[in-house]
Amino acid sequence: MKKRSATFLFFMLISLVGQSNLHAQNPVICRSQPFVLNYTKTQYGGANQNWSVTQDQNGVLFFGNTYGLLEYNGAEWKQHTDPRIGIVRSTFADDNGRIYSGSFEEFGYWKKDNYGKLLYYSISQDLPGEELSNASIWRIFRCEEYIFLHSFGKIFISDGDHVIGSLSTDRTFLPMFKYKNRPYVFVLDTGLFYINDNQELVMEPGPDFLKGLRIQNIFELNPDTSIVFTENNGVFFKTGASYIPAWDSDNEYLKTSHINRVIRINEELFAIGTITRGVIITNRDGNILSQLDRSNGLQNNAVLDLLKDRDNNLWIALQEGIDLTEVTSPFRLVEDKTGQLGSVRCSKVHRGKLYLGTNHGLFFADWQKLINEEETEFKAVPGLDGHVISLGVIDEQLICSYNLGTYIVEEDRTTQLSRIGGQNILVNSSNPNLGYQGQYSGLGLFRKSASGDWLFDKVLLESTQTRYLEMDHEGNLWSSSAFKGLVQHQLNKAGDSILHSSYFGKEEGFHSDKNINVFKLENRLVFSNEGIFFTFDYLNRTIVPYHWLNEQAASFQNSHIIYNEGNSNYWFLNRNSLGRFHYTPDSLELKYKVTYDYLHSSAVEFAENVSSTDNGQYIIGLVDGFAILSYERLSGKSMNFPLHDIQINSFLSISNEGAIEQLEISPGSNPRIPFRMRNMHLKFSVPGSGQGFFSYRYRISDQEPWLDLGNANELRYNNLRWGSYILEIQALEETSERESSISFPFSIMPAWYFHWIAIASYFLIVLIGLYVARRIVRNRMKHHQQVIREKLKRESARKIADLKQEYLQRELRNKSKELLNYTIMLEKRNELLERLKSILVKEVNDPGAPPTKLQLKLIEIIEKNISSRDDWQIFKVHFDAANSDFLEKLKKLHNELTPSDLRFCGFLRMNLTSKEISALLNISLRSIEVKRYRLRKKLNLEHDQNLIEYLMKI
Repeated sequence: MKKRSATFLFFMLISLVGQSNLHAQNPVICRSQPFVLNYTKTQYGGANQNWSVTQDQNGVLFFGNTYGLLEYNGAEWKQHTDPRIGIVRSTFADDNGRIYSGSFEEFGYWKKDNYGKLLYYSISQDLPGEELSNASIWRIFRCEEYIFLHSFGKIFISDGDHVIGSLSTDRTFLPMFKYKNRPYVFVLDTGLFYINDNQELVMEPGPDFLKGLRIQNIFELNPDTSIVFTENNGVFFKTGASYIPAWDSDNEYLKTSHINRVIRINEELFAIGTITRGVIITNRDGNILSQLDRSNGLQNNAVLDLLKDRDNNLWIALQEGIDLTEVTSPFRLVEDKTGQLGSVRCSKVHRGKLYLGTNHGLFFADWQKLINEEETEFKAVPGLDGHVISLGVIDEQLICSYNLGTYIVEEDRTTQLSRIGGQNILVNSSNPNLGYQGQYSGLGLFRKSASGDWLFDKVLLESTQTRYLEMDHEGNLWSSSAFKGLVQHQLNKAGDSILHSSYFGKEEGFHSDKNINVFKLENRLVFSNEGIFFTFDYLNRTIVPYHWLNEQAASFQNSHIIYNEGNSNYWFLNRNSLGRFHYTPDSLELKYKVTYDYLHSSAVEFAENVSSTDNGQYIIGLVDGFAILSYERLSGKSMNFPLHDIQINSFLSISNEGAIEQLEISPGSNPRIPFRMRNMHLKFSVPGSGQGFFSYRYRISDQEPWLDLGNANELRYNNLRWGSYILEIQALEETSERESSISFPFSIMPAWYFHWIAIASYFLIVLIGLYVARRIVRNRMKHHQQVIREKLKRESARKIADLKQEYLQRELRNKSKELLNYTIMLEKRNELLERLKSILVKEVNDPGAPPTKLQLKLIEIIEKNISSRDDWQIFKVHFDAANSDFLEKLKKLHNELTPSDLRFCGFLRMNLTSKEISALLNISLRSIEVKRYRLRKKLNLEHDQNLIEYLMKI
């Protein structure tokens, strides 16, 4: 195992040494790559060959293709065909919304209907068949009020709707062009002609050799001189009838390029489309500024047509495909196809050399050659074959730090300052002889010697890797790392030692302990963390959100690098884009923004970088090379042109059941959508946007907040309520902050049950309902009153009967009570008479005294007056009559009750007191209580159950 490891390390060492030698001996050749965007037939959905290109007033592009007419609205491609046309050889967009096209034996125009569909209208259909026999229309343009359509044998003149004339030749017409606001055409082997106001061909005077020049186009340079481009004879200057060859050296190159199409980019530049060498960009002095061909981006070298669009981009119709480039782009992309250069992590222009620090080492090249030439030779700096961390200039010395140390660099010569690598050296603002460096293992101190040389002094602090370093106005040193938060170091007066360190992390106000970055913005500390800018509150000694900066640089809140280029200009960098801001006390104004997608590359993550030069150029590091931004050329960049208005490409209304209806999208259409179709689907775009990257937002009412759509160029809105709406859509170009917007009104019709007829019906139904309800209520009220009257009669009768019954019952109870009292009284009388009788009988029966007549008379009277009937039975009969057979019911419920118990219950039900019952029964009150207790047991009553209430309920 050890042997295998040793072998592996040996070969790794050999590999590194070999790579180092390779870098030292073999320079890296980098090529400047223009910005070219390729559209293949797979993308645009047509044939390979694209014969012509034009752009309408809205910015929409149209291409003549072998399969028909292609349309590009900035977001999607569409192909249009018609049975009457075949290969579309020529196209021309008029300002009235028409797109003229020419094909074999057919020409006409296309126009969109109110629904956005492109329809074809033939102009040539009324011509006799022989007029167009075997003719293909190769060129179309407008001059004054007429449309001119060119074929090799005939020129047709149209007013836009009909053919009003034609011109023919027995030779061959080369493609027409407009010169001095007149239609011109070169007749093969004859000469140069123009069409006068009488629609006649008039030959211009010229030398005899002019007959064989095959002129493609002529442009005025000044009132006296014009420039003439020919197919195979190069370029000439034309003064009156005189033709003089131009551009001696470059002219020979153009003669062999087979010029097919020439357009003017601006007053100084021309784009020459060739059949064999792609596109050549020259100035009016004949200097070839750049060339686009298959070697640097074009899909094919055969250029069939050229168009400079309204955003100053160049569209190239090719034999195979469609390409787009920015002729005046402020960017140059420099790539290393071999991969030897690596990912550019830092850069610096110093003493005429561009230094690039990459993950493969440090490289340098001549800056002026790089600017002026397409290919540049980069040389590796010997001994620095590793991971370069930073490049900086201090006291006119270039200092490079990489993973194995810190060096002073002068081209391919190096002087070691330290064996420890780290970030750029930060010079002490109060003591310029001291410098601090964030290193892999903490903080290092550098000191300037008396001779002015920087020397490593010592390690100030051993800790984790320091990523960023700044010094505040108090002389404190602030350091941050990727994983360990932020630290404030208080230095001594000399600045060469740390007195105290304070840690700041999540608990101290940040959103996270990781990825806290520290920078300075106009002498104020700025920290970035988790998409938010923070600063230090010196009054309260706390970390607080930097609200002003978060508002001013809202689109760059997720920046983790801020680069100060000087003069209050700052670059904010994140993994997706970088922006240049200018600082004023009142605002932070975004001057320019570019995305890495726009550069067709990506950033080196967590090492995004940009550096400035003294002449307004910037080097932007990329994973596969770098880009050079010439800021002064931004004045010619498309960002200074207003964006085209957003265009609605389609508007569909959809029902919940899936039915789809195409709606009108023409200006002022204000579509009215049935309620059942209230789900909408819109597609929109910014025409002519080319390489533009857009973010969209929308709202459907000015009372609602804006809703972001991101990069999506379509919108769905479901189940809208009925009413009138104004849909507002805004597009923001990410590379320039240019805005475009559109307001599109539409209406959702009420449901059928909300239609005015339905509402009128509802009103009528309500009236009828109210009338019927009124009748029903009146009838019901009458009936109810009758029922109430009858009920009152019955109630009155019942109450009278109840009152009579109650009266009778009450009378009966009174009589029963009187009877009871009378019965009791009789009982008492009988008892009294029995006692008197007993006394008399005793005296009569006394043997010592014979009875007297009076005694016997009294006994007789007493016997006659003692009632012989059972007084209790009399009482029971009357009590039951008054109390609904109470005693019988009680006897059935409790058959164990004795007559004495029944009598006692009757007394209790009559609500007699214990004293009254005691007197009636001739027993004591104590006996009455005992009798109550025994009665409760016989009746099985609970302890809390009332005896009298129980008896009253029976």
